[in-house]
Amino acid sequence: MSEHPGLTLEQAQDAAREALAKFSAAENVERLNKAQAECAGDISKFFVLVIPVAVELIGDTIMRYGFEKSQMGALAFVNELQKHNANPEVALAERELKSKFMPT
Repeated sequence: MSEHPGLTLEQAQDAAREALAKFSAAENVERLNKAQAECAGDISKFFVLVIPVAVELIGDTIMRYGFEKSQMGALAFVNELQKHNANPEVALAERELKSKFMPT
């Protein structure tokens, strides 16, 4: 998919809630934490271990909103949310989701 869809504010809110819910599920928190622990601060391991888990978790959600189920699609989705940062709920969700795709 070469072009990414634009999201209305309502779509951005709904998609962000759905994506955050995926990351908040206990079994998914455990999977992500385990992958992050295996990285031990190694950024190359982060991209190999954590990013694929994060994409898998929200892939179906972002596909429903027209984004690829890939790292690029996930990043495009987060960037699309950023366009609605005037809305506090979307701004918070965008920051939280972005943190899933960035090493700490």
